[in-house]
Amino acid sequence: MPALRLLHIEDATTDAELVAYELRRAGFELSVRRVETEAALHEALENFAPDLVLCDYSMPRFDGMRALRICHEAQPDLPFIFVSGAIGEETAIESLKSGAMDYVIKGNLKRLPAAVRGALERSAERQARQRAEQELRESSHLFQTFMEHLPGVALMKDRQGRYVFTNPGIALTLLTGQRDITGLTAHALLPPPVADQLDRVDRLVLESRQVVVDVQAFPKADGGDAYWEITKFPIMDRQGKAEYVGAVAFDLTPRIEAEEALNLRTRAIQVSANPILIVDITQDHAPLIDVNEAFEHLTGYPRGEVLGQNCRFLQAGDNAQPELDKIRAAIRERRAATAVLRNYRKDGSLFLNELHIAPVHDPRHGKVTHYVGIMHDITQIRRYQDELEHRANYDTLTGLANRNLLQERVRQAILHAQRHALAFTIAFIDVDNFKRVNDGLGHGAGDKLLGLIGQRIQDCIGPGDTVARLSGDEFVLLLSEHDTQSKNYQLVQRIQSEIAKPLELLGRQLTVTCSIGMAMFPRDGTQTEHLVANAEAAMYRAKAQGRNSFQFYAQDMNAQGIARLSMENDLWHALDNAEFELHYQPQIDLRLGRITGMEALIRWRHPTLGLIPPLQFIPLAEENGLIVPIGKWVLETACRHNRQLQREGLPPVRVAVNLSARQLRDGRLGEDVRKALESTGLAPGHLELEVTESMVMHDPDAVLGILQQISGMGVELSLDDFGTGYSSLAYLKKFPIDRLKIDQSFVAHCTTDPDDAAIIQAVIALSHSLNLLVIAEGVETAEHQAFLARHDCEEGQGYLFSKPIPFEAMRSLLASNPAYAV
Repeated sequence: MPALRLLHIEDATTDAELVAYELRRAGFELSVRRVETEAALHEALENFAPDLVLCDYSMPRFDGMRALRICHEAQPDLPFIFVSGAIGEETAIESLKSGAMDYVIKGNLKRLPAAVRGALERSAERQARQRAEQELRESSHLFQTFMEHLPGVALMKDRQGRYVFTNPGIALTLLTGQRDITGLTAHALLPPPVADQLDRVDRLVLESRQVVVDVQAFPKADGGDAYWEITKFPIMDRQGKAEYVGAVAFDLTPRIEAEEALNLRTRAIQVSANPILIVDITQDHAPLIDVNEAFEHLTGYPRGEVLGQNCRFLQAGDNAQPELDKIRAAIRERRAATAVLRNYRKDGSLFLNELHIAPVHDPRHGKVTHYVGIMHDITQIRRYQDELEHRANYDTLTGLANRNLLQERVRQAILHAQRHALAFTIAFIDVDNFKRVNDGLGHGAGDKLLGLIGQRIQDCIGPGDTVARLSGDEFVLLLSEHDTQSKNYQLVQRIQSEIAKPLELLGRQLTVTCSIGMAMFPRDGTQTEHLVANAEAAMYRAKAQGRNSFQFYAQDMNAQGIARLSMENDLWHALDNAEFELHYQPQIDLRLGRITGMEALIRWRHPTLGLIPPLQFIPLAEENGLIVPIGKWVLETACRHNRQLQREGLPPVRVAVNLSARQLRDGRLGEDVRKALESTGLAPGHLELEVTESMVMHDPDAVLGILQQISGMGVELSLDDFGTGYSSLAYLKKFPIDRLKIDQSFVAHCTTDPDDAAIIQAVIALSHSLNLLVIAEGVETAEHQAFLARHDCEEGQGYLFSKPIPFEAMRSLLASNPAYAV
């Protein structure tokens, strides 16, 4: 038997010990908690969960009657006994009236065990009585609830055909919708043919004293019939005479409609464009029991050949696939799953199958008996995805790492060096007089030269190092094992020697040199951009000293940093001083030649430096956090300008506003958008927010929630610079994007570079398959426009139509309502 949890409210330790001693001597096993203040009492009631409370009546810091009230408010049925010195009879009576179960004088503790037993017994009796009353109420409530929620009709009729009991479901069978029909007959409620049929069955039940099951059609108020299965049975009185007819009825209409719907769904599966298969997992080898026509078309296997087989034949022995474990685990745990598998057609050709499986539960017992699989051939999509990933991380000209991959590897190198107290080197390489090769031999020769130089540099470095091409003739090296100047000196000499070796280009023998600057972590910087910038500064110092040389970074090379700090200081005051302004670049419907939108582009009109383009100050604003208030100003101003144009009666267009990464991470973005729309009166559909691939893929789950909130307002969303980063197509399907924006780097060479042309066509096809519109930026020539329009790109923007122009010029342009040639 568990110990009795005794809460003793007593200020005298000795008295408490005497009480515990007396109870233990009487055979009680105790767990005792003593308190003497109101705060301690509250804590003990909550955490100690006492079975019994003993309380002194009068204490220096607490009052026994106050303790009684606290205990009864917290636990009304908790046994409470006063154990105190002698008090008057009136006080004792008052305590009992207030809820104490007994009163024991400290001088007569021998009476305490009996008082405790009596209090516990009375408490147990009271709780048992309360439980019985509660069970009775619950039983009555359950019956009433059962009858009210019975998915059908329950009723009783006397021999005269009058209803004596019905549940609320009766209204479902009556045209009147009445719920209380006691005393009425079927003829008072239903059409005569229906009422006559019900009466005939009632008489048959009473005369035969047998159960009769009948199906009755009831006319619906909206036309047609509802079919009910009615089971009628006689109800006998004490003399065994059939005095009443009882009935329960259930609507068969949903079952009939379900069967019709099932036939429809079966047909829909068969004609679905996606391959669908159904597997019976109640059998040991989980055979296929059905496949649709799309399955036969994709795999080349006829239906009759695969039914009864386990679908592992699609793997053709290629079982070393980690994604197979996802499918097996999902089936084992009876849940849905998605996996990408290598499958093989009947002719042996490989295809990538994005397989989604979902369990099917037997409605009779709820157990999973089958699985439905939906297949999706993603071979082409994955190939395109891999190509995008490669383009996002590697330079297309040289095959070397690009800026994105370099930044990631430097970030990893910094973490590794900080963890292990190491150093490493960044080297910035620039080819001397490269412009002469381009101008003299052409860009093709220049490109080939860059490829050869990149290979020579690659041959000089170790397996743990990285060489990247940033742009033009600039290369950056991450030298993770070079932590001393002597090692760097040896490597630089080898690189310069290799690059200076004669090479043949277009039948000519050329010799080129390079200038190199180096910065070491952590001496010359602890962040990627600082290390690269300092190495670049050292490279320019090397060029200034005569080219074909190298320099280590020194602090006096940082003059540019001083100018940067000055600009950053001015940037803090630019918003307050109203130095920002918006220019707008129109967006054109490539089919109709009409303006459909305009992109808002910020400019900084510096009081002394003049108009500063965003590339010079936006990175600064991103770093110091000013991009959030600046972005908010751009959003509000663009909405106000667009609403102003509409009030002036100009053709309504959408205005596109670029979001920054910091704005996306700021928790107030959704509220800022809502306030901008409300304060300006601009309709949400006339605002579009642009995000880039890198921004959404940095933390896709968090960004998804923000974009869904904004899209829910009716604001349109576009994905900018599409194709320059690495977008997960699984996430792209989830994002509420309305429009994809093709980056100008692809558009620039779409008419001369087959790779860029193919990527643009793939992006357009992918977008349309996801029901997204496409807009291309950087449309500079009529050839660009023709190519994009020919491949169903809906919109474009670029200098072919207009450069970014001030608001007043944009107003005039809209007022002229130009029609661009298409």
